[in-house]
Amino acid sequence: MVFYVVSLVNVQLYELQRDPFAELEETGGVMTTTATGTVLNSSIRTSGSGDEYLQMTVWVQRIGEQEVPRRWYERPVRLLVKQYPDRGTDFSDLTPASPGTQLRITGKVELPPGRRNPNCFDYQLYLKTIGIERVMTAQTIHIKEESHSLQGWLFQQKEQYLHQLKGTAGESAAGLMRGILFGEKTEIEEDTLEEFQRNGTAHILAVSGLHIGILYGVLGKLWRGKKGWLYFWMVTMVLIGYSFLASFSPSVVRASVMIVLHLYAKVRHLRYDLGSASFVVLLMILLKNPMQLFHTGLQMSFLAVLTLSAAAPFFRKFYQGIFLSSGVVQLGLLPYTAYVFNYVSLAAVFINVPIIFLAGFLVPLGIGGFALSLILLEPTAVSGVDLVLNVAFKPVIEIMGQAIDGLCGLLTSCNSMTCIKGVTSFEVTSPPRALLAGYYLLLLLFLSEEGRLLILRKRKKAVAALICLCLAAAAIFGQVTATGFENASIVFVDVGQGDCMHIKAKDGKNYLVDGGGKIDYDLGKKTLKPYLLKNGVRRLDGAFVTHLHTDHYKGVAELCREGMVKKLFLYEGNRDKTGQICQETGMSAEDLVFLRAGQTVSLDDAGFAKSVMNDAGFAKNMSERVEVLWPEAGKDAGTALQKRRQGFGTDNGSSAGEKKGQGSEEEDENETSLILKIHAGGLSLLATGDIDAACEDRLAAKYRNGLKTDLLKVAHHGSRYSWSEDFARYAKPQAAVFQVGKNNYGHPNGEIIENYQRMKAGIWRNDLQGAVGFSCRQGDTAAGKKRLEVVTMLP
Repeated sequence: MVFYVVSLVNVQLYELQRDPFAELEETGGVMTTTATGTVLNSSIRTSGSGDEYLQMTVWVQRIGEQEVPRRWYERPVRLLVKQYPDRGTDFSDLTPASPGTQLRITGKVELPPGRRNPNCFDYQLYLKTIGIERVMTAQTIHIKEESHSLQGWLFQQKEQYLHQLKGTAGESAAGLMRGILFGEKTEIEEDTLEEFQRNGTAHILAVSGLHIGILYGVLGKLWRGKKGWLYFWMVTMVLIGYSFLASFSPSVVRASVMIVLHLYAKVRHLRYDLGSASFVVLLMILLKNPMQLFHTGLQMSFLAVLTLSAAAPFFRKFYQGIFLSSGVVQLGLLPYTAYVFNYVSLAAVFINVPIIFLAGFLVPLGIGGFALSLILLEPTAVSGVDLVLNVAFKPVIEIMGQAIDGLCGLLTSCNSMTCIKGVTSFEVTSPPRALLAGYYLLLLLFLSEEGRLLILRKRKKAVAALICLCLAAAAIFGQVTATGFENASIVFVDVGQGDCMHIKAKDGKNYLVDGGGKIDYDLGKKTLKPYLLKNGVRRLDGAFVTHLHTDHYKGVAELCREGMVKKLFLYEGNRDKTGQICQETGMSAEDLVFLRAGQTVSLDDAGFAKSVMNDAGFAKNMSERVEVLWPEAGKDAGTALQKRRQGFGTDNGSSAGEKKGQGSEEEDENETSLILKIHAGGLSLLATGDIDAACEDRLAAKYRNGLKTDLLKVAHHGSRYSWSEDFARYAKPQAAVFQVGKNNYGHPNGEIIENYQRMKAGIWRNDLQGAVGFSCRQGDTAAGKKRLEVVTMLP
């Protein structure tokens, strides 16, 4: 109760604190300013395009020429600074700055992006959990004063040791040890990291209570004397030093403080209670930064400890083997990891035992090697003593490096052998939050001592009442935390500068229309796949691609390669590219369906088997369907079909008139965009691809009132060349949606927005509001129009 009340008050105080950058904000929330501050941590990162950049966390003491006041009850002002070598920075040789270094940085400061799609990763919230409110892209960096702090010295020694380890153990092993010893995964190969995540063993690569426990165990074995106050202070200092090296990771702080409390209790002959100690430590962490409550590492760390304290005594009555702790921890973490990471591993209970066994050697070897390297890397003078130390210890460090290389190889091999996708490791959708809350409430209640006593004493009424109370609390929690997108029939997914519409049919089937895409980023795997899994979609029943430009097709192709699309619908003019499309998507020719004007795709169970229907009478009887309006092969497309390029285009949202020298081939791809009228959830949606005004005029002349729709995906991201008065008048949309992100093409055009506003259409934009979802309130109309329910990720 104390923990809850204090944390609640602390969160409110945290949110009320003044942001010194808010006074400098310009339009769009971006400002150019100079900040002076102290480096807290620094590392080299790799962007999605494979380019390296420098990332630092800087504690700001001065903004411009104005000093930032710091009171004891206020949080420090921190910036996440990124320096890219290709953006006109002062130096291209990216070198991590030691913690404690004083810097003067000039650059653009902005708020980090928040959650753009429902239930997906919230980068802004993540940065708040580590005390960062703003992000700066550095233009110039000037070092005012080198670091003279203990943390800076330890940082330099760590980097030198890891550099030395690359020579003795190899780059792969050194990258793995950077993760195991210091929690930094920047040098671990992406495939290796994904295998650890899928197998439920990724905790070994993030410094956690396990590592602290191993270190504590080794210290206990090495200490031969009485474990009194001297031992207590020695362990405390070692743990503080290790916390510095691990950048005070929440799980390291939790484990270190709990060990110190446990050791203090032993020295003072006091009773130690695991659950009570956990909440005391959690309260200490949250008093410093209450937003850490939302940190995934902290949540997993405390969830594992609390589950272990509640469940281990119960299961110990039936089993006391080597898998007890691993099994109990998995019991506590399995639903959480399914919800957050969308993985379930059947091998996690068993493989964690040998993985932890190997870590029991790797952690002492790594820490021991680091301690020995301090002797070699810090010679006080060229003397006989230094020569003796180098001769004595250098071979030892080389032997330790070779041992680390062999153990790291064994570790990754064991993990890789037991991580078999679809056999021991499964991708799952995130379970509902109400189910998650109900599971943990019931687990912690009835595995606790009090809960077990109620069952043993056969207090049936009390047990039944508590079960009902837990289920009611879980249901309320699920309702309170709902995003509002659960009931949306059509969601305009935010994929940046590109198109993507998620269609939810009444019978539970799911479809995408386009999927965005970026040349240097795997948007399908890193954006669309998490969005689908976190919103209950394991596999799409189909995906429609309006045309083969990057910002419409590439994300879908990447999603297909992940095995998440059953059928792929394309324009019939692409039939001659079947082999190329199969190669790009990993799908078979039988899974490709080619469409042209006049055809209808049924979205329900009865009609989906036939996929494409030409019977107009049958189409009218389908409430859930996709009507193909454009183009007709050889007629509407004209000579464009003869000019289509081999391979998907690179148009990322520009109009042909806005890209000099682009040529007619890009125009041809846009002109032959599939135009679809989609009926789902009681709503109609007109998806227009990237057609221009001439195509819209032809559609208006051909269909007239048949274009009438509830929702209109505005053509070509709102380009000034994609407006037709006749088309808009016949379509009469209640809502016009602009699927745009940051771009240099001027999308959406201001005049186009005004035109739709003049027609009384609601204006919705992904760049301003994130994902936008629509549903229809059944039986409720106003002036002959459907009553739309709209939900957005951002206000």
